[in-house]
Amino acid sequence: NAEYMGTQRQKRYRQMWCRGVFLVGLFALVNGQLIRPLVPLNTEEGSKLLLDSVRADYLNLTIHFATQINGAYCTIASSAMVLNAMALPAPVDEDHVPWTYWNQKNVFNDDNRKVNNETVVSMQGQALGDLGRFLAVFPNVTTKVYYASESNVKEFRQVVVDVLRSRGDYLLVNYLRSSLN
Repeated sequence: NAEYMGTQRQKRYRQMWCRGVFLVGLFALVNGQLIRPLVPLNTEEGSKLLLDSVRADYLNLTIHFATQINGAYCTIASSAMVLNAMALPAPVDEDHVPWTYWNQKNVFNDDNRKVNNETVVSMQGQALGDLGRFLAVFPNVTTKVYYASESNVKEFRQVVVDVLRSRGDYLLVNYLRSSLN
């Protein structure tokens, strides 16, 4: 069984070379047009939308859900979740020795600290472009950054649909919460 799991993991790594993380800057409006009214997940409509949209990537991502350890770490928590969902080799999680797992502390490394280090991110968060460069330092991770404000609603929706339909790709959305009311 361990040999089978190792073979499956190796196969998965070989398949990941072209997979990536797509980062989208969303500010509730795309060129002045409201993208969609927000629908709370705990409503009948929200539950239906969720059940209609569940894919293997979504489930793989949610099992690694992490609440951010401070108010400015949204990109860091999301990074750890995505790296775990992609099954990238992780360092030992100091809180759960000897297990390896990406978390909000060990996701920082010498390469991505050149983009933003823990102190900077904890004080001011991380911009979308910086998040793309932060994640791109990891092996087998390709990032593409899209700014919703630089497209129209139709183009933006198509990017989202394409990523969500593509197994092994993950969509991180960076948005200004206050613009959502």
